[in-house]
Amino acid sequence: MNKQSVALALKGYSRRELPGWGWVLRRAGVFDDSVWREAPTAVAEGKLHGFRMELDLRNWSERQTYFLGRFYDLPTQLLVMRLLRRGDLFVDVGANIGMISALAARCVGPEGRVLAFEPNPDAMRRLRRLIETNDLAERIEALSSALSDAEGTMTLSVITEHTGMGTLSEVPPEQRGLVSGTHAVDFIAGHEGHDHDLGLEEDEHANHNDTWYMGFGARLRFSGSGYITGEYTPRLHGYDPNASEWGVAVEKRTGGHTLQLNFTNSFATTLGQLARGGNPHDVYLGFNITRRF
Repeated sequence: MNKQSVALALKGYSRRELPGWGWVLRRAGVFDDSVWREAPTAVAEGKLHGFRMELDLRNWSERQTYFLGRFYDLPTQLLVMRLLRRGDLFVDVGANIGMISALAARCVGPEGRVLAFEPNPDAMRRLRRLIETNDLAERIEALSSALSDAEGTMTLSVITEHTGMGTLSEVPPEQRGLVSGTHAVDFIAGHEGHDHDLGLEEDEHANHNDTWYMGFGARLRFSGSGYITGEYTPRLHGYDPNASEWGVAVEKRTGGHTLQLNFTNSFATTLGQLARGGNPHDVYLGFNITRRF
């Protein structure tokens, strides 16, 4: 069995980001570009936004995205999820193939809008494919240009074949041999003269900084060691980006252990994430094991 096959067999472990996932992927060769030079394109569903992503496994960052189920830059994504609300306008300058734009589109919902600027035509083709594949044309507008304080044209140099390694600055002499392509790029000054009908409307929750929930839970024993548990948390007042949260689970007691298989519309763990509410479109599968000492 070659390293690619081993790595792909471990995808479920890394996607759940279980303890030591980085060490596991490193040992399996996921971070070794030489192992993936002839790798194909693969499709994965983003676990933070639920959209389908076409990923080039020869590319180190897209390969990590494939094995994690999310873009590798977690802090940026957590910030986007924390700040964006339903109906917001998000501007992604240098959108590349759409990893952050897709997450923003999920956060702002159908009432919001994402403006994705990307001057690299190769990246733009893939960004538009992501939009088309996931039917996001009403949420994401892809704009093939760069932003500046004045209109004009410059040369975009792409260092190596990575779409994210583009620069409008002069390439240092020691890196000129790494340039894989150049493109003439148009600048838009302040994005003037481009009308966007965002359809944003003020609602009763727009200025709320607080929220109130009420939680209900129950546990039903259906056999000597089997249980069904459930919880429902409706929002009573305030900030209202998504639906109420709910979860159901099946539990099995085995000696000192309790095994639980659960289904929920939220994977929130912090108070800020809980305040966003559950996801109205997705259901998440989880597994817990506890032991009584």
